[in-house]
Amino acid sequence: MLGGNVLVLNRLWQAVHIATARRAICLLYGGRAKALDQDYVTYDWDGWATRPEDSHSESDEFLQGVTARFRVPRVVQLTHFDRVPRSRVKFTRANIYLRDRYRCQYCGMKGKKSELNIDHLVPRSRGGGSTWENVVVACIPCNRRKANRLPEEVGMFPARAPARPRWHPALTPVGIGPPDPQWRPFLEAAYWPGTRG
Repeated sequence: MLGGNVLVLNRLWQAVHIATARRAICLLYGGRAKALDQDYVTYDWDGWATRPEDSHSESDEFLQGVTARFRVPRVVQLTHFDRVPRSRVKFTRANIYLRDRYRCQYCGMKGKKSELNIDHLVPRSRGGGSTWENVVVACIPCNRRKANRLPEEVGMFPARAPARPRWHPALTPVGIGPPDPQWRPFLEAAYWPGTRG
């Protein structure tokens, strides 16, 4: 089973990316990363593959080979990467969708990219800019209904005031669900809105 997410750390133990389990296994097998167990002990491919099954983490994801089976790690550490993740989120269409969780900020409908659009609170035709504070995700019907009017003129207000995200998009899990508990020591609370405490 290789569909889960794995946290990727740099050599300085800083979270830099969330990869698919398949990608993490490739990094581990190729010697470009080491796996961490629940006690944060590092293992190379051979060490991880020969660990007794009862000492593995509580993950139920396994890689089955011809003669062996071992658990998919939840965290891997790169062996030759020292860069620190960028601290500011780039203003891109994809990151706007991530910030608003693929949900229309007017009616609350959750959708796919093909069902959503980006709406400017103050339309560009009226001097509004393309900034974090002026754009929200909107479904196509809501976007058409608002058109090039101000929120006050049409009575359509976003559910949350738009702002620059404080998390890093590379640390957003693929798919749905909260971060793995083994990741928490490596992630700043700001990366995970709503998970403080």
